[in-house]
Amino acid sequence: ALAQLLADHRDVERAYLARVRYGDGQPLDMALCLVGAESDALYAALRKLFHAMFEQGQHLDIVFVSPDEEARLRELAPAVYTRS
Repeated sequence: ALAQLLADHRDVERAYLARVRYGDGQPLDMALCLVGAESDALYAALRKLFHAMFEQGQHLDIVFVSPDEEARLRELAPAVYTRS
């Protein structure tokens, strides 16, 4: 479902799932890290899909990343989605 949603939004090139920490002493969170152009419609569609798949109270950050941030992500794991 996620791959289809991202394929429908042509501005997304790649997506990564990563555990992120936003500062020292902060807890780890899950984030969907996207490479491409930001879109309010995409944010809304992703939130709707996530809430339909997981129980209430679960959290997923949605973050658009810079080229430098993507380079760091690539060192840790392969993309979970790549536009073909």
